[in-house]
Amino acid sequence: MKPFLPIVLLLVSGCSGELYSSHTHSLRWFCQSPEGCEREAEVKALARVLLYTDTFTLYTDYGQFAVDFVQRVPSDELPRECDALYGLSLFGHELESSTLCSVGGDAYEMRISVPNRNPSSASEWLAEMRPL
Repeated sequence: MKPFLPIVLLLVSGCSGELYSSHTHSLRWFCQSPEGCEREAEVKALARVLLYTDTFTLYTDYGQFAVDFVQRVPSDELPRECDALYGLSLFGHELESSTLCSVGGDAYEMRISVPNRNPSSASEWLAEMRPL
């Protein structure tokens, strides 16, 4: 029986890595506002995504949970490869007009308006999600 033990352990460890992977995509942010973007360090710290079929969760680059279960919903008002996002809030403000679009394979782009320190204005951001 001993010769089979390493094979069993290898199979179990391989499975558990797949089942309990902490992140599925990296996240890179690009400011799209001509006048520049506030909160750059805070926004760019959101560097990992756990992406599911109809939800996703954002994490900071040091593994801390940041935003839980953003809803992805198909919309007739958006191109077929895009979903509307609901429940995305940053810095204590729920965001509006957010979209997530497939850009080929398992890669996505998200366009969002992030509230500035004075929440009466916002900065426009493009976030690229790429598989890890």
